[in-house]
Amino acid sequence: MKLLQTFLDSNGLDLKKNAATLPFPQKAVMVYLSYSLIWSLGANLHESSRSKFGIALRVEMKKRFSEFPDGDVFEYGIDTENHQL
Repeated sequence: MKLLQTFLDSNGLDLKKNAATLPFPQKAVMVYLSYSLIWSLGANLHESSRSKFGIALRVEMKKRFSEFPDGDVFEYGIDTENHQL
């Protein structure tokens, strides 16, 4: 949660103040939440476990966030201007 809060704060996404001005506030939160999950839960995994983690995370995230991209989750970045992975 600290990592998520850091991303939201550093990108000016104070949802209490700016939710009305963001075109898709839920999408922005899901992007930063997804990235935070990858690097808080998956960062300490051994290289041999990362693929399994990525597959499991992708399956779960696609249920909740249809725009969750395919590919290696550890190679994702965030487009902060458009709030996309």
